[in-house]
Amino acid sequence: PKVPLEVFLDRLVRYLDKWFYDLPGIKAVGTRSLLFSVLYFERLRNKDPEFKVTKYNVHRLFAVSMLVAAKFSEDEVITNAYWAHVLGISISEMNEMEETFCNATQYDFNVTDMQLKALYDAFRP
Repeated sequence: PKVPLEVFLDRLVRYLDKWFYDLPGIKAVGTRSLLFSVLYFERLRNKDPEFKVTKYNVHRLFAVSMLVAAKFSEDEVITNAYWAHVLGISISEMNEMEETFCNATQYDFNVTDMQLKALYDAFRP
């Protein structure tokens, strides 16, 4: 998209938080999912040295990885229909992106508290 990455990521964080807003005890899903995404990109690069985040794929990579992160880390599942609507794409395209991403990462989605804290500390101002 022509939307700057920072604006796009802010939108994704807000919409994830909005989805989980009314659920008790679930907060900062968007930020947590964004941090998980950074770890997922690193894992992709380790599994496939040819993997590159570029200006042509970065928006989609963050979109699908944040969806997967939210699904993996939360008991309440966000729907692909909702996320496709947020992204302005079809549900079938969203499903295909998710399947491709899951296969590429070999379903390696676990993030320990230590990993999350280290990443959070690295990005904290």
